[in-house]
Amino acid sequence: MPFFVEILDGVGKPPLKVEASQLVVRMPNGTPVSVAAEFGGGAVIVSHCKDEEFHNNLVKLGINDTVVLEKMKEH
Repeated sequence: MPFFVEILDGVGKPPLKVEASQLVVRMPNGTPVSVAAEFGGGAVIVSHCKDEEFHNNLVKLGINDTVVLEKMKEH
């Protein structure tokens, strides 16, 4: 059973709702920073780049990108 992703594009604007079974959030340079996926039997995995198992979760989804964490500048 797929889940729904809501893409928010500004306060007060209605979200764009998309049905999906896998989701990857990437930085502008293409680095994946978050994933969510539905697996058989209704199980869902959600993970982000600071999770210890993030790389393993990427591999489970067939994503073989290398993720290098770096601190972003605060404004």
